Amino acid sequence: MAQPYFKTFLTLALLAAGQTLLPAQDGPAPAVRGVWLTNVASDALYSRENIREAVSLCDELGFNAIFVV
Repeated sequence: MAQPYFKTFLTLALLAAGQTLLPAQDGPAPAVRGVWLTNVASDALYSRENIREAVSLCDELGFNAIFVV
């Protein structure tokens, strides 16, 4: 008589174990909006104040990544 309970338990245990192996369903990855910051034809990298201003401007414009080249 214990065998039907064992099959039910085994089935439920396997289903539960399978659910934990599935990857999490997260939302889409955040978009990367980047800008290249260079010292060619620009004085953005010549002083700390210029760097602060450039980073602040990038933030205001919605960039979330700065690539210094």
